Amino acid sequence: MPVVLTDAYRNSTFILPFTADKSECAYVKPLTDSEVDKIRKKAAKEGGADETLTAKYFTRAFLQASITDWQGFYDAAGNEISYSPEMVKEVCECDPEFANMMAFKIRNIARLGELEERKN
Repeated sequence: MPVVLTDAYRNSTFILPFTADKSECAYVKPLTDSEVDKIRKKAAKEGGADETLTAKYFTRAFLQASITDWQGFYDAAGNEISYSPEMVKEVCECDPEFANMMAFKIRNIARLGELEERKN
């Protein structure tokens, strides 16, 4: 059975777990195609003719708009990383493969995530 997002879940928050016990996860909200198109157009303006740069700007802005929080994220030294839009930018710049993987999972949140049970 296909699982799809509808208007009923437009303002919901989903958990994107990285571990079975959800101790490492991101809290994300789905974006509509219109919202994604706005992000894409802004990234295209910023990146100009450089498609690689445009893609980087898009991923960063998409993640900043989608992620509302995270837990269990650590740097290479073992220090926990607190969520902030600035930290999302840093992750995109320093670990673009992880950022791209997160963006893919967020675009497929209805199939890969779980509806958050706590109230925002």
